[in-house]
Amino acid sequence: GITGLETAIALSLQVLVHPGKVPLMRVIEMFTTGPARVLKLDRGRLAPGACADVTIFDPNLVWTYDVNKTHSKSKNSPFHNQEFRGAPVATIVNGKIVHQRER
Repeated sequence: GITGLETAIALSLQVLVHPGKVPLMRVIEMFTTGPARVLKLDRGRLAPGACADVTIFDPNLVWTYDVNKTHSKSKNSPFHNQEFRGAPVATIVNGKIVHQRER
């Protein structure tokens, strides 16, 4: 297999959203409430009392994927040196910021 978590949102935006094939809200659903529903988890929604697990992304941030800077132990990716438009900029888990993208 290949690493894909770090490029999943960017690829979805690039291939589905930016060309107008799938609405942004549908892609967000595919990453949030959809998997939570399938796995029967009380996650994937923003509501009072819900778990504060949130990924904040910039749909227009231009960046280049570098396997040498990945957080994964695997460096196997067909996307090395590929430019993307759109990326997560922060991740919040249980109400705490656990990752912030360096600018």
